[in-house]
Amino acid sequence: MIPFILQSISWPFMRFVFGLFVDFKVKGLKNLKGLESKSRGIIFASNHFGELDPIVVTGAVPFFSELRPMYYVSREKEFYNNTVLKRIFYGGFFFRLWGAYPAYPGHHDYAFALPYHLIFLRKGKSVCIFPEGKINKDGTLREAKGGVGYLAEATESVIVPTFISGTKDMTLFKFFFGKGKIKVIFGKPIYPKDLEKGEFKKNAIKVMEVVYNL
Repeated sequence: MIPFILQSISWPFMRFVFGLFVDFKVKGLKNLKGLESKSRGIIFASNHFGELDPIVVTGAVPFFSELRPMYYVSREKEFYNNTVLKRIFYGGFFFRLWGAYPAYPGHHDYAFALPYHLIFLRKGKSVCIFPEGKINKDGTLREAKGGVGYLAEATESVIVPTFISGTKDMTLFKFFFGKGKIKVIFGKPIYPKDLEKGEFKKNAIKVMEVVYNL
């Protein structure tokens, strides 16, 4: 409930700020139609070029869409210990309020690694995942992790390929002085029947190839 409230309250402000300071465009909204009246979850599988990406995805989904709130796959709190600011805000209480819940990689067990997100999807919620695992600094396609393939198969959820451009190397100067251009593209849904059963890694790679071709 709290992520829904916070995301709803902040949505108009986000769109106002994006519209005021950057050239913000959203394409492919037609690909979200028909997904709102759902009994199963929706997975937004996205590239990850910058720290604004989770906010941008939320801001791109229409205000009255049933696809909100958006829950996110983040890393565990210890992953963000490289700066004081990240130790305070990232991976902990503030992340949870926004809807970001940690994954626990490295155990060779997807069910153990993604417990929260399995629950959300089985309840018909939306989950945003960045299958490359971390911010992609060079902007080229990297090997995807298999989590997105596992979540889709385990929960029979639809995947929406999502491409974000313009958040890479975004600085405060670029943002507030109108130098930035941010675009979000929602691709055609990928249904469980379109994926190979049990081939989590292979399916994840397939999804990210679609994302980078949007």
